[in-house]
Amino acid sequence: MSLTQIVHDAPIGVFLVGIGIVGAMTGICVYAGVRSWWQMRALGSVAAVAIAKARAGYVRVEGHAEPSDAGPLVAPLTHSPACWYKILVEDSQPSRSSSDNTGTWRHARSETSDRPFAVRDPSGRVLIDPYGADVTPTDRSVWYGPAPEPDDRNPPRFTPGQNPKGDVIQFEWSGAGQHRFRYTEERIYPNDPIFVQGEHRLGVVGEDDDDEGEDAAATTDAETGKTAADDDAPGTQQWCIAKPSQRRLPYLIATTSPQDMVNIHRYAIIATGIFAAIGVAAIVQLFRMRFG
Repeated sequence: MSLTQIVHDAPIGVFLVGIGIVGAMTGICVYAGVRSWWQMRALGSVAAVAIAKARAGYVRVEGHAEPSDAGPLVAPLTHSPACWYKILVEDSQPSRSSSDNTGTWRHARSETSDRPFAVRDPSGRVLIDPYGADVTPTDRSVWYGPAPEPDDRNPPRFTPGQNPKGDVIQFEWSGAGQHRFRYTEERIYPNDPIFVQGEHRLGVVGEDDDDEGEDAAATTDAETGKTAADDDAPGTQQWCIAKPSQRRLPYLIATTSPQDMVNIHRYAIIATGIFAAIGVAAIVQLFRMRFG
């Protein structure tokens, strides 16, 4: 029986489910492509400024990451000193089918650091509030173990352009029916080269400023010209870079250079465009097989 006959004779419910799956995958590709285009455009629209010359508003600064005065964080899974981290622990759930040796991964634990850190360039230093940022980390690890806490604290580390699963994909599939855990950790380390693109403002780090606070920041900047935070004391008004109040402006933190980020987004736009086109073509062909 040909594929055309199978599609033509399938129950309408099955046909619609198939169309829905292909349509959802196509929609994800379109969303990813638009998001990459949006971020690539934002990266090209703002030039880096020296921290000492940064004014209130949307800016990009480049320098090296530094811990706040409270000292470096400790990444929970590898115990590495860090300025920022993100972790995910998943629990392997065996398949309900006795003939299926694969399984699914269930969320067990996740955490993203929100403690401010700093960026320093030759002109000065400014605090960074990482809350709400789209972060491209220095490296990422994905590894496995029998318990919620890993025994291996020094797993392989992969840069953003590398596949962190690498050659362990076969191991994951063959062992997915066993009860064990998968660990994912992303990190930014002290002294890493970094750029941050967000809103430079005066406010309480870690809290959203209201309109009055934003007006006060602009007024203070115009009157004093102060641009950098010298005081990391919590709960005090200080200069920082944080998530923009205008939602259309992306908030980016990356240890990859802006030009490399532009290239990554350009390749992502091309790849998602190709997959979206394939998805649209598949939907059209399925309708032709069904009703043509």
